[in-house]
Amino acid sequence: MLSSLFLFPCFPMLFFSTPVNYLAVLVAMIGAMVVGAIWYSPSVFGTAWMKLSGITPDPTKKEGMMKAMIVAALSNLVLACTLAHVFVFFGVQTLFIGLEVAFFLWLGFAAAIRLVHHVFEGKPFQLYLLNTAYDLLVMLVMGTVLSLWK
Repeated sequence: MLSSLFLFPCFPMLFFSTPVNYLAVLVAMIGAMVVGAIWYSPSVFGTAWMKLSGITPDPTKKEGMMKAMIVAALSNLVLACTLAHVFVFFGVQTLFIGLEVAFFLWLGFAAAIRLVHHVFEGKPFQLYLLNTAYDLLVMLVMGTVLSLWK
């Protein structure tokens, strides 16, 4: 454990020395943002998500939307960059393997972690399914972009 602490100052150097296509990372991030805009739109799952989350629309809170979108974009950028690095480390060369890695990362991290939160938050199980299915779709979209665009 102590030896891993000594690697921390080198992390940025290791991060940027990995051969990753950062343009593909940016496109994967944009893809995730498009998926989110469609998924959570009122005509798809947005209305159901708000109801299940207990959120009521408030037109006076438009100011917070820009902050939320910036946080979402940065989070998706980190996710795409991390996934790209995982693909390099595992030597992902095909779409099928990329989708498989993305699926198992989703299952082991996103779905499992969200389930723990779901159990303690006491929200409807449909909300867990809706959010977790979105996470899966994002991972698969990113996995597709990053697998095909080397």
